[in-house]
Amino acid sequence: MAAGSLLAVISLAGVIHGVRAGAAQAMYFEAKYGAVRDNPETVLELAEVSARLYPYSYRLCAVAAQSAYILSEYTPGEDGEAWLQQAVRWCDAGLALNPWQKEL
Repeated sequence: MAAGSLLAVISLAGVIHGVRAGAAQAMYFEAKYGAVRDNPETVLELAEVSARLYPYSYRLCAVAAQSAYILSEYTPGEDGEAWLQQAVRWCDAGLALNPWQKEL
């Protein structure tokens, strides 16, 4: 009885993890290949939500860093600097997950 209960709890944890990872992957796909890929601000919003669900996607970090960098190039002044800092934050997060990622 105890082993069955333990197995049920472990299975439930695995299902929850899988659903979160799947949702995060769908958001990454939308940000990288979907209709919003040409809107860097929307890409960054999706990246924030996706990273909260599943913080282990270094490819998502690369997409978010690129979007923030693009915004920094086209935004003058302090706002541009803020976007650049966000690009650095995403880049650092991605390199912490995979130090050999060429895009980062």
